Amino acid sequence: MTNVKEQVVELINRMSDEKARYILNILKNIEGYAGKSDAVEADNLRRRNAAFEGFMQYTGRLPADFNYKKELAEYREERYGSSDRY
Repeated sequence: MTNVKEQVVELINRMSDEKARYILNILKNIEGYAGKSDAVEADNLRRRNAAFEGFMQYTGRLPADFNYKKELAEYREERYGSSDRY
C-alpha cells in the first residue's frame, strides 16, 4: 500500500462510523463520476470522429478553377445589393 493510502486508512480508522459513511459516499461518487466520465469521453470521441468523416466526404468537390472571392462577391451582391462594403 502506498504512503497516501496508508494515511487515508489511518484517518478513516480514527473517524466515527458516521463520518466514515460520509467519506464512503464521497468515494463512491468520485468512482462513479470517473467511470461516467470515461464513457462520456469515449462517446464524444466517437461522435466527433463520425462528424469528421461525414465532413470529409465533401472534400475535393469544387472545380479546379473555383474562385471563392468571385462567388462570395456575387452572393453578397445578390443578397445585399452591393459587395463594395466588404
